[in-house]
Amino acid sequence: MNHRTIRSLAALILAISATAALAGQWVPLAADSHPGRTVGLSGAGPDAITLDVTLPGLDISEAKTKDGAYILLSVPDQGYNTEPGHPKLPVVSEWVEIPQGARVEAFLEVIAEQSFNLKDKGFDKKIMPVQLPVPKMPGAEEKVPFRIDQTVYSNNEFYGKAQVTLSQPVQMRGHRAVLVSFWPVAYNPVSGDIKVITKARIILKLSGSDIARTRKMATRYRSAAYDSPLSSTLINYGTYESSAKAVPALPINQLIIVGDEYYDALTPLVEWDTRKGYRVFVTRTSEIPGGADTASIRQYIKSQYDGENPPDFVLLVGDVDVIPAHITTSVGNPISDLYYSTMSGSDYLPDLYVSRISVADTTQLYNYIVKYLGYQQGSWTGDRSWMQKAFFTASNDNYAITEGTDNYCIALSRAHGIVCDSAYQRLGGSTVDITNAFNDGTTIMTYTGHGNYDLWASPAFYQSNVNALTNENMYTFITSFACLTGDYNVGECFAETWIRVANKGAVAFFGSSEESYWDEDDILQKYLYNTFLDSGYAWIGGMIVKSKLDYFRYWGNIPTTKRYFEMYNILGSGAIDLYTRQPLALTVSHPATVTLGPATVNVNVTAGAAVQNALVCLTYKSSGAILASGYSDASGNASLDIVTTSIDSIGVVVTAHNCAPYAGQINVSVTGPCVLHYKHTVDDPAGNGDGEANPGESMIMPLWVKNYGSTISTGTVKGILRTTGSQAAVTDSFYNFGLVYSGDSVQYAAGYKFTVSPACTNGAVIPFTLECHDTENSWTTNFSVKVSAPKLWYSTYCIIDPAPANNNGFAEPGETDSLRVFLKNKGLQTADNVTAILSSSDPYLTIVSDSSGYGNIQPDSAGGSVIPYLLTFGTPPQNPYYARLRLQMKTLGGAVVQYDSFMLAIASPGFYDNVEDSILTNRYQAGDLWHTTEYTSYSPTTCWCCGVGDDQNYLDNMNSSLITPEFAVGSQATVSFWHKYVIENGYDYGFLEYSTDGGSSWAELASYTGNLSTWTQASYDINGIPLGSRVMLRFRFTSDYSLNYSGWHIDDISVTTPAGVAVRPEEPKLSGVLRLNRSHPNPMRSNAVISYQIPSKSPITLTVYNILGQTIRMLDSGEKAPGLYQVNWDGRDSRGNSMASGIYFYRLTAGTVTLTQKLILVR
Repeated sequence: MNHRTIRSLAALILAISATAALAGQWVPLAADSHPGRTVGLSGAGPDAITLDVTLPGLDISEAKTKDGAYILLSVPDQGYNTEPGHPKLPVVSEWVEIPQGARVEAFLEVIAEQSFNLKDKGFDKKIMPVQLPVPKMPGAEEKVPFRIDQTVYSNNEFYGKAQVTLSQPVQMRGHRAVLVSFWPVAYNPVSGDIKVITKARIILKLSGSDIARTRKMATRYRSAAYDSPLSSTLINYGTYESSAKAVPALPINQLIIVGDEYYDALTPLVEWDTRKGYRVFVTRTSEIPGGADTASIRQYIKSQYDGENPPDFVLLVGDVDVIPAHITTSVGNPISDLYYSTMSGSDYLPDLYVSRISVADTTQLYNYIVKYLGYQQGSWTGDRSWMQKAFFTASNDNYAITEGTDNYCIALSRAHGIVCDSAYQRLGGSTVDITNAFNDGTTIMTYTGHGNYDLWASPAFYQSNVNALTNENMYTFITSFACLTGDYNVGECFAETWIRVANKGAVAFFGSSEESYWDEDDILQKYLYNTFLDSGYAWIGGMIVKSKLDYFRYWGNIPTTKRYFEMYNILGSGAIDLYTRQPLALTVSHPATVTLGPATVNVNVTAGAAVQNALVCLTYKSSGAILASGYSDASGNASLDIVTTSIDSIGVVVTAHNCAPYAGQINVSVTGPCVLHYKHTVDDPAGNGDGEANPGESMIMPLWVKNYGSTISTGTVKGILRTTGSQAAVTDSFYNFGLVYSGDSVQYAAGYKFTVSPACTNGAVIPFTLECHDTENSWTTNFSVKVSAPKLWYSTYCIIDPAPANNNGFAEPGETDSLRVFLKNKGLQTADNVTAILSSSDPYLTIVSDSSGYGNIQPDSAGGSVIPYLLTFGTPPQNPYYARLRLQMKTLGGAVVQYDSFMLAIASPGFYDNVEDSILTNRYQAGDLWHTTEYTSYSPTTCWCCGVGDDQNYLDNMNSSLITPEFAVGSQATVSFWHKYVIENGYDYGFLEYSTDGGSSWAELASYTGNLSTWTQASYDINGIPLGSRVMLRFRFTSDYSLNYSGWHIDDISVTTPAGVAVRPEEPKLSGVLRLNRSHPNPMRSNAVISYQIPSKSPITLTVYNILGQTIRMLDSGEKAPGLYQVNWDGRDSRGNSMASGIYFYRLTAGTVTLTQKLILVR
């Protein structure tokens, strides 16, 4: 079922809103009155695009609301206007591709229209007004006021001007597009008259079209995976591409960004994805230029997107402590991975498929990979009927929506042969029903209703229920249309439990990180099933992106649409192809052997009949390198051209939708002799003798050749070594190996010789080619040698400022201080005799002593300057002030010279504002309704206030922030301020947050709701923030749809550091100290970060206790290598139960030593 041709059943159900809609009546407006295609393309070129709009009829239904019954008009598969309180009229929208650089003007030509009166059709009621979104929270529907604009409804004129509107242009993976929206219906709310444009022509006039750039962009970013949803989303997809359109390159590109600690454990997933035909690129977070923050990671993905192999899929591996997520600015600040997929323009439409395997340790990653591989490789139970089942459950609140939506999806699923079952709470559905459904197996499961970050609410299903499942080898895809179940910014959210749990649970989870809405979830869920089943997007990333694009077309470019794109994320791999029936067995024919060298491999794929679009991939068995890949045609045939250069068997993997994968093998054979590179070693007797190729070294390469053929070589074998790169120069390239017998190997013991370029960097690969020939034959083998070199990076610094300075660890104006700098070696070779010269052109510091030694720094270790640098600091024009310092680092006797830089804070730490100095208050970033007032204050006359004027209430639907100027944080820092507030309890909130990255992301310190009628001081430790960090505080106020009061008053904001108590940054080269740091934040509300240091390899336990000494939860255990560690506690016990407010202790035991700290939990 095409997204532009929805049956009348779909039209009726799509019309349901947060009301009870009665059976609809189809009102024909044309001779061909059946619901069908609304928008058609009649012409497209560089100067104009023409769309023909036909409305054969309207569906009219009655909707019951809290204000009584109203009428609802709908057009199949189309949305509505969105102005709350105004008549809810159909709006026809379509995505249209436009050329790069084009300016667009829309013109409307009305061809035919009809009029009628609602009373004549039997409807003596007014058209329903647009309502505010209703959060999926208990009691929210009653709380949200009914909106109707009486000014509009009492006006005896037509509402709904016939018009065409255009969205701002967006980029969709190299294709530029606009959303064209047309208002075909006008309504007179007094008389009940309706005017409908039944036929119209929309002309989009284009100027400035750059067709060459349009074609270049489309070709540059073409993606076999992404073009499929684009082609069915853009009505004129491909209009501007040349007729000789290239076939999208295979294999599909997948970029994986993984935390360093998970790199090795990820190998089985990478190997399988490569074998099935994906070109996989893996990047550790430590390899991201600029560090593992959201901006740097996004920039790195964009550099790959703009590079030679633009990724189709991006897979993030690790929780937010390893790969941070974006904290967005939409209502509720939903956490999101969306902006790791938006690569062009400033819009929020994804250009690739992004998903996250959110795990907290390698055990959880192993658990997930076992499920991932088992699902795809065929580790299924004997009874595979579960792969053709779907299960639905819905809460009883707003059941007309929840059950109606599920029933639509059930009808669609059954039409595609899927066996469906349901457990609706209103009809007695229970936790047991859900458990049984999962344990019996289901390929997809959908929940719609109330939720939280740790549960589905109705019917109730908790994390403990997930952990108790027994659905081994029957792993499902969860679609959760509920509040907060996908909020992976808390300890372990509901979605994470599903993918982390071993031998049960799910292979992927699609859910929201924030509060979702009834109507909006309804539309998204239906579009997801339309996309999954009717449009054929069986891979998870494709169905999600396509359904979001259709959601955008339905609702338009409004803030809620942006919020939905952000808050709904995929946990698990988005590249998974879902099964919708019991898998068919593939019959694959291919040659058993191919001869060494060029060959064409013909593969035929059937499953009772020819299988089209089966992905066939050939890889070397030993190395896993892809030789070729391609899709089968309509006859099931794929012809792949390969060139083999070694005697290695070839793996054959064939995958297709709803088919069990095939794995086979092709042997490489030779006739006569075949002498190839067998193995080699490298030695550096003239260098440092470590047996590694280092920059600038002269190397010896003993090398063996082997005759893989069936006969002796024809005469003696001569071998010539060459390199094509600039990384090395071959200085001894020839050797006569003599006669080489079949199956024998011969060594050049003295070895070829080459010199490594001094400019080689760590990890550089030197490509070599060995050309062997006898009197009749020649053979070529490619191989490589990896270069090991130190890779020195700046790590951190500390200021030493004893008396007569104030010993607070800060470089302050007028001081002369010692500076210790710490470097880390991220290379593969020890950095010997490291020295570094410090320089700066900053006018507010003078370097008195600029050089120091660091000794030897081992790989993956750190070292500090043995003798501190000495600097004198001037008086900068602002506080804090950051000066850039440059390091020239030398090692290996000066053979390796590397550079890095860092920012040093010249500042008096902390912040103070009594809100009396307008010069300082003017430096704040103050959002709507934040202002200073003398109406009340703590001291002496002025404070900050969030509200209307001095004594009026705040407004509905607020999300307004007050952000302090940036300051530098000292050691043992404390934030404090005085405040009072009157806020609607449980619905409106004030938040205290801080940022250390210039406001890109924010962490919560505290939240407030209810009534605090007297001025009260609030204080919070922020000593977990590194010394000298740039920090801003944010006071953020949010309100919902109704009930508001006097708001929030704040005064005397301070961030203080005790004098003379400098706490130096932990040196990267650990001291012999076991350390348990104070948790952050403390007091905690929903999540606390606990860090500790292990100086030597030791078994440890980290456990939370209550004041009675009873064990609440073990947070970490096992044998740990020396290092710094961090864990989260989400305020729950080992069974997932929320703990009450109170005092708790966390205890670290390492060997015979025990350390304890206290934290306070506030609910």
